[in-house]
Amino acid sequence: MLLVLISVAAIAGPVAGLIVLNYHNPVDMIIPPDLEEIVTAGTGNQAIELPKYVGSTYDAASRTVTANFNFTNPFEADLSVNSVSADVECAAHAFSLGHAELINQ
Repeated sequence: MLLVLISVAAIAGPVAGLIVLNYHNPVDMIIPPDLEEIVTAGTGNQAIELPKYVGSTYDAASRTVTANFNFTNPFEADLSVNSVSADVECAAHAFSLGHAELINQ
């Protein structure tokens, strides 16, 4: 019984503390103000733009495609790309060729 009370207190205590600290603004419980400041300060009034396609090359011998994109970083912090994925479709026939994905490990 004592372990049950300790477990309940360990879970309910921090949750109750969070509710008491943010009772006037419940959105702060879900989206921390620090995160909101980073996003609004980094973007200002600019909209985040999608990457722009620059060009691509295909090497038939190695059967590889190299695609180049430009992306403008609107944030004041450095960004790194962890993964890129796309659905590949034949431009001439609108036929799905599959899914491509690159993951930075």
